[in-house]
Amino acid sequence: MSPLSLGLVLTSALMHASWNLLAKGSRNRLVAVWAQLGIGALFFTPVLIALGGPPLSVWPWMVTTGLVHMAYVLSLAEMYEHADLSLAYPLARGMSPLLITVGGVVLLGDRVGGAELAGVILVVAALGVFTFGAGGSTAGIGWAVLTGLLITTYTLIDTSAVRHLDSSVAYTITQFLVESLLVTPVVLARIDRGVISGIMRTEGRRLAMGGVLSVLAYVLVLAAVRLSAAGPVSAIRETSVLFGAVGGWLLLGEGLGPRRTLASAVMAGGIVVVALGASGI
Repeated sequence: MSPLSLGLVLTSALMHASWNLLAKGSRNRLVAVWAQLGIGALFFTPVLIALGGPPLSVWPWMVTTGLVHMAYVLSLAEMYEHADLSLAYPLARGMSPLLITVGGVVLLGDRVGGAELAGVILVVAALGVFTFGAGGSTAGIGWAVLTGLLITTYTLIDTSAVRHLDSSVAYTITQFLVESLLVTPVVLARIDRGVISGIMRTEGRRLAMGGVLSVLAYVLVLAAVRLSAAGPVSAIRETSVLFGAVGGWLLLGEGLGPRRTLASAVMAGGIVVVALGASGI
């Protein structure tokens, strides 16, 4: 993994944890995630117009990933309704690296070295430390697992798509537009218009910031998987778990405790091993 890829992924991780913190802190998580999607897509639409849309050859991926992302948004909102950010976020994000590594090798032809694989396994092992006896509702953990599976699915689809392109930017912005359009009818059917209006009035600036961060975060990670194997990139990106756990503790008043602290440290160690293995050290 080149220094450029590593920098892209670490920056993406910080942005990703930030917009998730903003969503978790909202009075209605589904409205918050939906608003961030839409605002982010609209904010970058002039960039899309300037670049031109993605070619027709990637639209089958675009439609498929749009449906998976729609399910992800709904699952993510439910996850945050039933579990603390500092539990649900690491579980959902942390279970995907090993699955993406296997999928990348089997489906995308990625090559992963022994040290990189060991680091990915260490990241996943931290999940056991994090979730065993950590509390939280069964429903919250279930939604987190489903969210992690959906993350794996859309990551593999989008990786395959952007590797056929010269840039990930137009693809990502278009994907956010498609995803936002698909989620909108669900939000309007489930949430009262007055609730939506109230949240946008009181939280609009925060959600706008989250929307910009969400698009940028995904642009950067898709740029990284164009240059490096999907599994190690996914593992490095899960430094967002550390940012999310600490953010939930400092900003949302959630408990961290020795078990979650240990799990975060183990996960960080696995990420370091992946980085060193990818660098040939």
